Amino acid sequence: MQNKKFERFIVGLTGKKKDSGSPITLNAWMEIGAGNQFTFFIPRAEMGQGVYTALTTLICEELDIHPNGENIRVTHPDALLGVYSNYGMLEEGNIEVEKEGIVSWMVVKVFNKYPLIITGASTSVLDAWNRLRLTGAQTRWQFIQAASRRWDVSSDECTTKNGFVLHEPSDRRESYFELAPDACRLTPPEKILLKENEHFKYIGKDIKRLDIPSKVDGSAIFGIDIEMTGMLYAAIRHAPVLGTKINQVDEAEVAAISNIEKVVHFDNWVAVIADSFWTAKNALAKLKIIYTQADEQPINTETIRQLQEETLLKKGKKLITKMGSIKNNQKKACILLSETFHTPYLAHAPMEPLSATARYEDGVLEIWQSTQSSTATVLAAKRAGKAAKVKIKETIPYVGMVGGGFGIKGELDVTFQACYLAIQCPGRPVKLIWPREEDIKQDKYRPGVISRFEVGLDEKGYPLTWANDIAGQSLLDSLLKRSFGLPIRTGRLAKYKFLVEGANHLYYSIPHQRVRAEVFETPIQLGFWRSVGHSNNAYFVESMVDICAEAANIDPFSYRKKLLKNHPRLLNVLNTLEDFSHSEKESRGVAIWHSFQSNIGVTATASYDPQNHTVTIPRVYCVVDCGTPVNPDNIINQMEGSVIFALSAFYFGEITLDQGKIVQSNFNDYKMAKLCHTPEIKVHIIDSTERPGGMGEPGVPASIAAMANAVSKATGIRITELPIIKMGIKPMA
Repeated sequence: MQNKKFERFIVGLTGKKKDSGSPITLNAWMEIGAGNQFTFFIPRAEMGQGVYTALTTLICEELDIHPNGENIRVTHPDALLGVYSNYGMLEEGNIEVEKEGIVSWMVVKVFNKYPLIITGASTSVLDAWNRLRLTGAQTRWQFIQAASRRWDVSSDECTTKNGFVLHEPSDRRESYFELAPDACRLTPPEKILLKENEHFKYIGKDIKRLDIPSKVDGSAIFGIDIEMTGMLYAAIRHAPVLGTKINQVDEAEVAAISNIEKVVHFDNWVAVIADSFWTAKNALAKLKIIYTQADEQPINTETIRQLQEETLLKKGKKLITKMGSIKNNQKKACILLSETFHTPYLAHAPMEPLSATARYEDGVLEIWQSTQSSTATVLAAKRAGKAAKVKIKETIPYVGMVGGGFGIKGELDVTFQACYLAIQCPGRPVKLIWPREEDIKQDKYRPGVISRFEVGLDEKGYPLTWANDIAGQSLLDSLLKRSFGLPIRTGRLAKYKFLVEGANHLYYSIPHQRVRAEVFETPIQLGFWRSVGHSNNAYFVESMVDICAEAANIDPFSYRKKLLKNHPRLLNVLNTLEDFSHSEKESRGVAIWHSFQSNIGVTATASYDPQNHTVTIPRVYCVVDCGTPVNPDNIINQMEGSVIFALSAFYFGEITLDQGKIVQSNFNDYKMAKLCHTPEIKVHIIDSTERPGGMGEPGVPASIAAMANAVSKATGIRITELPIIKMGIKPMA
């Protein structure tokens, strides 16, 4: 097989010229070569969400070059620089580091020392919006100043056009590359006036995706594609019962197999290293492994359900939101409604299985991987060195294309394992692949949650009181325990953030509100999943709003309009959605949701065959207000992907347990929506000049909720549990 590798770029914070004829590094974000060949260093993982194109467009808008030019190349940097940190991860982008103040100063100081290079929480464009446009503007300033000094003219007389500086009075022009040796020595001003929206040339236009050509012709390099001379391969198996470990491994049956390099076991996993993955996988199957016993009685799905119910009924639940008085006003309600909803644990199941390749030599660890965070890669590598009792002098992460992430490819375990195995075989690259069965059974799952409502309606049928109790596991508690050894025992943010997000800040105007939550522990490991808690709470809240509308005998659009009177952007989305989908005659389900700084409205249509208990969702209408749309075509792509992702969860998604073991193992029993299930999807983008929000995740919550409301209306059966097969309703094949 052809050798593939990621190129390594050494990128500094200040411009510098390398060897004669080689590219010139302008700053941490770009270098330029002969013929105005630009290489942009985009420190966010390209997972199919179009981040390379979007962030490059932000730079090019102010730099005045076309982002789709043949002279454009994009790569993920391997240098861990503070400027690459994703500040947008802080409070979902509510902290803007460009603004002056003590908080911004502290954030920059901390992240410069401890870079947080990560792709997640739909923050890439939000984080880069001002920073990368400023970078483009500063670099353009450098080129103009270099030209004006070279020509001895005023910089005010110089303009730029697609990679050239022009001086029209003297009819002179020079390319950015020709000016780069002088330009990179200049220090740009910290503040430059950026373009107003009406002057954008590229932002807001349908820019062709930069990553698509290589994916079409097969030249794109994903982490699992890596092949190197002398490579070894590792197959892995984890203890099947959650919470147990490896006790003993009998290697007798594999001792005689040729081409086996090593058998390694650590904590709760055992791996075989061989000259091919097939050899390693077959040898692994022959090992006789004895596991430790679980500390407690192994759990199953039924016991988890019982635990959820018991937790929900506990006294002393954490008060998350309080507005007005439920106790004093519930008795004034004309109608009292109650309902309980359940969602299951869900796996990520990206199409590209988890893998990592590592090589250890002379204290240096190199890692080739599809990862959402090179910071996490380095952290895992250092831990592997500590566990193997070797000193790691340097860690170099190479980030390739990511074949779907959804949160799971920011975890540490596969990186740790690959590095630990590579240390056992110095000088040889070791490629670890988790087969699909390990991927499904050892995932870090989206939590399953129970949510109960008691809503009192006033004389006009609108909510007077809104009481919501939620119970589930704490995602942050699970994450911090396994990743940092930091159990969080108290604190509203740590324990409850992802359990209640979206439910704790309703955008509906309801005078008396109370949201309470309680958590419980199980051996099930939780992780970030596309939209996380919003995917649960949008379904819960929007289903309950529909129940209220039905009880009041008011159209669900009109009902929501009344409640959204204090939130004009969401109200505008709702009004636009009603007009956009008004021609539909089939049962319509509507949902509206704000998450990741974006506002999404979805209408789903549904038809029901009562004889066969099957439903179909033929059409889905989506309205998006994500602030300034950077690339409208890609926003449509993201929304379409979100609908299909939501459809899989709505129809099929469920992780179950039996005697402490995950039951599902592959796509035969953890099913995905197929083309025959996929509806026609129509997307309308609201024009806006607001700061951009996210788009990778916000489409999922409203889509699940709208589907639930549509199917409830079509069947006459309120969907209170997902997936819908749990309620005896099947998707039409």
